[in-house]
Amino acid sequence: TFKGLKLYQPNTDDFITYTKKQGDVNSPSSDIIICMYEDTKGRLWVGTPNGLNQIAEDNNNNNVLSFKSF
Repeated sequence: TFKGLKLYQPNTDDFITYTKKQGDVNSPSSDIIICMYEDTKGRLWVGTPNGLNQIAEDNNNNNVLSFKSF
């Protein structure tokens, strides 16, 4: 996708879109998502042209994801 990562919310039948935000280290490193992978520990990884991101859920709010860049 070229417009960020979309998270489906079945309770509301809607999507939350995560896009790159300048200066926000918890946003994806790019709006272009090339691939996704779940490793054996259940961690989700997102590949972008600007690098690899690991997705982590906010323990206080299941609708919020943070992205750690590598």
